[in-house]
Amino acid sequence: MRDVLLTLLAWMLLLYFLRDLVWMVAYWGLAALHVSVAPRWQSGEMWRDTLPFLKVVGMLVLWLVVFSIVRWRLLTNRLRSASEPAPLDAVDQATAFGVPITLVDALRAAPLATVNTADAGVVSPARPPHRGAAR
Repeated sequence: MRDVLLTLLAWMLLLYFLRDLVWMVAYWGLAALHVSVAPRWQSGEMWRDTLPFLKVVGMLVLWLVVFSIVRWRLLTNRLRSASEPAPLDAVDQATAFGVPITLVDALRAAPLATVNTADAGVVSPARPPHRGAAR
């Protein structure tokens, strides 16, 4: 409930800060329809009133674009991914965990494998649960 109220408060605060911009767009829309309404601002005052908001929006958009480009470059860095060590051989890994190689081969050959580890760390193929009698 707290999150919902804080979100609504944030939206209301944003709308309060956008009120001049909303009026400016409404007057532009009315002018496009050739409806003459006495504007709330003198000529040029609309830009003066909305320019700080537009600067903040521009800075946030610039920050998002720069951050996304930097993040994309980090995620797609070919040099860093090429310098990763080679994967551990399956035989070495099975030996490290005390799993027989025959079990590893059997699990690889199975179309579906469920692995059961006992509390002692012993790996064995799990038996499927009993589903009961067919109806």
